[in-house]
Amino acid sequence: MEYQDPRPLDAWAHEYWSGRPIVKQLGGEDLDSVLARQVALDQHRHGTRARLARSIRGVRHLQFPDRERLEGPRLVFSGDGRNTYSRELQSVRWSDFVGSHPVRDYSRRRGQKNKPIAFYSRTMSDLVNCESRLERAFALLADFNPDIVHIAAQPCAIQFPPGDEMRVHTVDFVVLALGRIPLAVDVKTPEAAADAKWIARHERVRRILAEAGIGHVVWTGLERTVIENLAYFAASRVPTAMYDHVRDRAISWSFGGITAGQLAVQLAPYVGDTPGANGRTPQPVSIALVLVRALLWEQALSTDLSLPFTANSRVVSR
Repeated sequence: MEYQDPRPLDAWAHEYWSGRPIVKQLGGEDLDSVLARQVALDQHRHGTRARLARSIRGVRHLQFPDRERLEGPRLVFSGDGRNTYSRELQSVRWSDFVGSHPVRDYSRRRGQKNKPIAFYSRTMSDLVNCESRLERAFALLADFNPDIVHIAAQPCAIQFPPGDEMRVHTVDFVVLALGRIPLAVDVKTPEAAADAKWIARHERVRRILAEAGIGHVVWTGLERTVIENLAYFAASRVPTAMYDHVRDRAISWSFGGITAGQLAVQLAPYVGDTPGANGRTPQPVSIALVLVRALLWEQALSTDLSLPFTANSRVVSR
């Protein structure tokens, strides 16, 4: 049975991404063309967006353009993790997000409440920085969404003119989907999101980003069991040839529902010998259980995510 929650896993995006997708340009660019160009550029620089080895003291933002003559809010991006450039709200492009590096550094220090991590994203085939476990939970959820084609961590900041009560606001993530507007996401705990100060700040950010054609949502988390299940599935990686060899059988045999353990037993004869790290070959059923979890991550199968996943969990083909 599929996870049935009053809030679907993609409910956070419904305000902007519901209805029929539309073909939309941003700054005269098509998103699919920009993504295709970026793939070639990223082949030789995986991991460069995940900056965790910077000083733990001092200013964490990159050096922003001078704002002395700035008359209204603008967006600031970085294309290399060292230098920044600005865009007027009406001139933002898809390539600004697709080619972006975080505009703020990530650091770990003793006594720090939230520990930054680098999360490996299947969508990005690369590392995505997260400043807390809550941000990592959102990145995992976005990675599970088949409509999302790009996840950018802290890709831009709103820079305000001198004298404004706000100086800078850096969004936590921007996620992209074909036929949809860019969606900026700020991740906050439920308590912080309900604070009057943050409510007013986020409402202003929302209005400013709307001028640039960018949506804005505040994400406050999801049930712990759901996130733990998704993390369990995401960590289940198998050779592509093995996955392709059993996929159709797994879908056929799980039609109507079957336990994960039973499905693994049926798949085991079709799993070839794969030497383990200690040189010994794991039991085929153990490997087949990893395959079942990989099929759940790829959404070829589904299960009730509100319950901890075990070999006794029922799975069904979608």
